[in-house]
Amino acid sequence: MFWKLRQSWNKLVSIGVFAEQAPQEARRTRILNTIAWFVILLTAIYLPSLFYLYFFEGENNISGIITNVSTILLISMTLYLNHKRRYFFARIFLVLLINLSIFIASIMAGKVLQMEYAFLIMVAVLVIFFDNWNTIRYLASISFILFWLTKWHHAYFNPLLSNVSYRYFMPLNLSMMFFGLLFIIKNFKNEFTRYAQIIEQQNQSIFDQNEELQSQAQAINRQNEELAKKNDDVAASISYAQRIQAAILPSLEENIEKNLQKDMFFILYKPRNIVSGDFYFFEQIDDKLVIIAADCTGHGVPGALMSMIGMNTLEEIVVSLKITQADNILNQLHKKIQYALKQQETNNRDGMDISVCVIDKANNSMEYAGANNPMYVIQEGVLHEYKADKLGIGGYQTETERIFTKHFIDISKPTIFYLFSDGYQDQFGGADNRKFMKKRFRELLFSIHHEPLHLQKTILDNTLKNWQMDYYEQTDDILVMGIKIK
Repeated sequence: MFWKLRQSWNKLVSIGVFAEQAPQEARRTRILNTIAWFVILLTAIYLPSLFYLYFFEGENNISGIITNVSTILLISMTLYLNHKRRYFFARIFLVLLINLSIFIASIMAGKVLQMEYAFLIMVAVLVIFFDNWNTIRYLASISFILFWLTKWHHAYFNPLLSNVSYRYFMPLNLSMMFFGLLFIIKNFKNEFTRYAQIIEQQNQSIFDQNEELQSQAQAINRQNEELAKKNDDVAASISYAQRIQAAILPSLEENIEKNLQKDMFFILYKPRNIVSGDFYFFEQIDDKLVIIAADCTGHGVPGALMSMIGMNTLEEIVVSLKITQADNILNQLHKKIQYALKQQETNNRDGMDISVCVIDKANNSMEYAGANNPMYVIQEGVLHEYKADKLGIGGYQTETERIFTKHFIDISKPTIFYLFSDGYQDQFGGADNRKFMKKRFRELLFSIHHEPLHLQKTILDNTLKNWQMDYYEQTDDILVMGIKIK
């Protein structure tokens, strides 16, 4: 029986409490419900005494009966607000309503019932209900004001209901206030105990989570150390590959210097990463100079591997086989790249875009063939663009045989020509974060073609830096070669 009553009571004081509610909010809601039910029960206990005075003592206390009934109904509104989860308004409403009820009951019954001391209990309740000290201060001020107004009314005015029989209920009233206070304190204690248990459980959960996080942090630190070591190993390998690549390309530049005057060419070479997928090639076979600029698939390590394959293959075609026709160099390069990468079997799509230029010194002529990479030639103040075939070296092939087009250029008059990859014109930058674009690149080359070639290289490099604005990272490997023929 007692257990069922306790379960019923727990349901009554848990109105408005839900599983996801914060523990502190749930505790306050339960305490608020406890006080509301206590006031309802206390008021309900007074009603029989008021009816007794009215019917048996002839006391005209109908206003007291109405006040008590109204109090029960209004206090029930607090439970309704909690049910609707309007917790703050429920607390404000309850505190103001109880203060008002105590004040009305005190001036009606006089100092016989000593009800004004309930104001002091309400002040203590405020600290439980509210966190904001301004709210506590304002509501406590109301309680103190009503307390002294009640005292002042007792001193200078008679009670509105002046029946001497009220004093018979004074022991009952004081007893109810005493036991009510004990009841609230007990419930406060129970709620604080419940809250302390919840806090302890949460602390234990946080402690367990912290241990788990520390364990995970240690595992992450170990992984970071392993990754750092692997990163160092990879960086060392890439640096070694860069030294190999750098050892080959400068030797080509030295080879160019032997066959062309130093002020007759420039090479702007800017890898995006440590190693590059762009490369240049130079070789003299009899009276012919073979000059090549290539852009391999990808950049960084994959591009660098492809560039090494390209340079070795070109070395075989030009030096070993002595093939010096621009179009035939591309035809042979395409076949050998496909064979080396087994592209017909593996569907590998790696390859390169490339410009091949062959200068015939004896005949003052130049051949050009291109795979997706054009060439710009400037003669007598006019820029000519020699377009490349829209076919790449290596990769997917639908045609029976890939044949590249050969162009002839007369170089009996002063000529300057440019070979390049697409890295410069594809660089993002500027105020609107756009590509430099082919048109702007072509206009830049034409505007500086009359300058010494070493100065042209400086202008190109500075223009690129200004375009990036010290903000945009390099998009791709960059290669630009300029060669002047007198």
